[in-house]
Amino acid sequence: MKAVFIDESKSKDYVLCAVFVDIAKVPRIRKELSSMRKSGQSSIHFVKESRSRKNAILGSLARMDFEAWFFVSGAPSETSAREDCLRSLVQILKPNEAIQLFVELDENHRALDKRVLTRELLTWSLSEQISFQHATSSQQQLLWIPDALAWVRTRGGEWGRGLSRFRVNTIICD
Repeated sequence: MKAVFIDESKSKDYVLCAVFVDIAKVPRIRKELSSMRKSGQSSIHFVKESRSRKNAILGSLARMDFEAWFFVSGAPSETSAREDCLRSLVQILKPNEAIQLFVELDENHRALDKRVLTRELLTWSLSEQISFQHATSSQQQLLWIPDALAWVRTRGGEWGRGLSRFRVNTIICD
């Protein structure tokens, strides 16, 4: 069984990042992530971290066992870009694997996410083995990973080159 943690970055192109983790590894990764949190932090939000903390966090993430997928859309509106990316995400899911999707909660997109994911899971006959729910990053620490990786990808340059340390795939959603 897999758990998939999903977050986005909206600068430049719209990027949806989905991090796939074997469910048995989730507790260990959660513990490692929690140990990186500074005193007083309820979560790690990558954009708010200092340069040295970002480097340290990325170094720790690079040692964790997960696979990341980037879904990139240049659609003119955030809504259509998000829909394109969610549709593409569902299309790469394996029909014989149980999966739990955790989507970073954004109240502006909750209804859209529910509509698109429900429709796509039914269309691809995946609704029996794949479920989804929204969560905040303070509720679900593994959402910190796609937050960081999506930021790194959209930032590009030196940061973007650092993605070579990770198992990543990219799909252009048009």
